[in-house]
Amino acid sequence: MQRDIARAVSERLEAGRPFAVATVVATRGSVPGKVGFQMLVDPDGTSLGTVGGAGFEEKIRAACLEAIRTGVSRAVAFVLNYKQEGGLSSLCGGSAEVFVHAQGCKPHVLLFGGGHVNLEVARLCEGLDWLHSVVDDRPEYASAERFPSARRRFCLAPDAFEGRIDPAAHTHAMVAGYSHEKDVAALAWLLPRFDGRVGLIGSAMRRREFLDRLRALGVPEDRLARIECPVGLPIGAESPAEIALSIVASFLDRARRAGSEGGRPARYSAGDADPTA
Repeated sequence: MQRDIARAVSERLEAGRPFAVATVVATRGSVPGKVGFQMLVDPDGTSLGTVGGAGFEEKIRAACLEAIRTGVSRAVAFVLNYKQEGGLSSLCGGSAEVFVHAQGCKPHVLLFGGGHVNLEVARLCEGLDWLHSVVDDRPEYASAERFPSARRRFCLAPDAFEGRIDPAAHTHAMVAGYSHEKDVAALAWLLPRFDGRVGLIGSAMRRREFLDRLRALGVPEDRLARIECPVGLPIGAESPAEIALSIVASFLDRARRAGSEGGRPARYSAGDADPTA
């Protein structure tokens, strides 16, 4: 079981997925879990391993979910005796100390368009140890040569996104394609499926034009409000590298102010380990 947990931890770290691991570090008297017992918990509450079962394990699961939510690791003491104040509903009679380690999700930026700005965004992501994936219907702009560190590379037009791209596996999105029509189509597909903020390269005038076109396509106002355009911090950026710096800095600023580097948990399946699509 320990080997299974070690493998699961490695998979989640590689994919940038958040999780928590609870380890029984001390016991006294009769308890269901022994020192060294471990349980890994995912954000949806599913778990691997055991720390003893029954109500004790459910309390630890709740502590793990709280740790994932807050990003704070801590030791938690449990008294397994219903007769003692604050004790669990248990007849074991002993006590246990459990350390809950929280591992937050790694930011993962979904880049629509493989042009100059998003190429620089990808390079900054690499330097920050963030994940990034790129989408472009031009093979040379979604290639391993151009984006060697991309988690996934999708050579797809907007009408082929469905079933191939999982927006929920990403924490940020950036739209900077080569075609207004395709950028509108990408946004119309993305906004109903993505709960994070969406950066759109361009001016305030372009924002108004895009909002009008997206409204005509039936995108709800609460989803349109997620678009950030112009995107990036106001640093007077001019070159693609400077624009990318302002964009990534704005992502980081928002995430840090929200109290978590990733902004929101990402979801992955084991099949997402392959960096090509």
